[in-house]
Amino acid sequence: MTTDTVEMEQKMVAGTWWIFLLQGIAALVVGVLLLISPTKTVPILIAILGIYWIVGGLFNVIAALAGHVAEHKWWVVVAGVISIIAGLVVLDNTLWASVVIPTLAVIVLGIAALVNGVVTIFAGRRQEDGRERSWAGFFLGILYILFGTLLLAEPLLGAIAAVFVIAIWGIVGGIILIVLSLRVRKLAGK
Repeated sequence: MTTDTVEMEQKMVAGTWWIFLLQGIAALVVGVLLLISPTKTVPILIAILGIYWIVGGLFNVIAALAGHVAEHKWWVVVAGVISIIAGLVVLDNTLWASVVIPTLAVIVLGIAALVNGVVTIFAGRRQEDGRERSWAGFFLGILYILFGTLLLAEPLLGAIAAVFVIAIWGIVGGIILIVLSLRVRKLAGK
């Protein structure tokens, strides 16, 4: 790359510093709200998810019917309709969905952890060059299995804990994005 190209790319990135700032502020606000009032914030976030599913489903259906989807047009239509229906159900039953959706997510994570644990333990017993795998892979597999078992044993408690983990993640991530935006802004010379 030439120096002019690098400078142009730096200016382009630096000109978007405010996007990082907005993302950071949004993440920080959501994180704080989840910590302060999870019982009010989770239903709002679930309602936003329902709206997202409806809008995304509408775009899928419109794109498929307008001929913007080359292959499997009707599958895209079906997926869009399912997304719209799911969004409408979520909006109609926000409180119910506020319990069910996080709980289902925890169940999926628990199953994924169990599968990862088994795969990590058994599939990696020997490396490609024939050497025995270290104890670290076995230990990691056991941790996956324990984590998955805990999530599946108490998925509702896991969902509640996940809300607080997401809240802390939002706060920390928000602060990092805000700091990043200020550094990028400084790069732009503003």
